[in-house]
Amino acid sequence: MLVKGLGCSGSETHNFRVTHAQDSRSKNESLRKLAKEKRAMETQSGGNEDAAMSAVITMRQELESRMESQCATQLELLSMQDLFYLCKMIVILIKQ
Repeated sequence: MLVKGLGCSGSETHNFRVTHAQDSRSKNESLRKLAKEKRAMETQSGGNEDAAMSAVITMRQELESRMESQCATQLELLSMQDLFYLCKMIVILIKQ
C-alpha cells in the first residue's frame, strides 16, 4: 500500500510504502541474527553484560540526539521552502 506523507507545513514530501508483518521464516531469521549479535557483543565486552548494555544505551542516546538535530534541520528547510513559495506567490500577484 502506498501512503503519501505530508511535511510539517502541510506540503507533500515523500511517499511511504507500508508493508505487512513479516512471515515466520523472516522473523525467526531476525531472532537468530539478534542472538548472534548478542553473543558477539558479550565476546567483545569480555562477557560483561553490564558494560555491553551501557555501550548500547550510549549508542542509543547518540542516535536519538542525531535524529532530533536532523528533524530540527528538516523543519527549518521546510519553513524556508514555504517562505520561498510565499514570496513567489507575492511576486506573481504583483505582476498581475
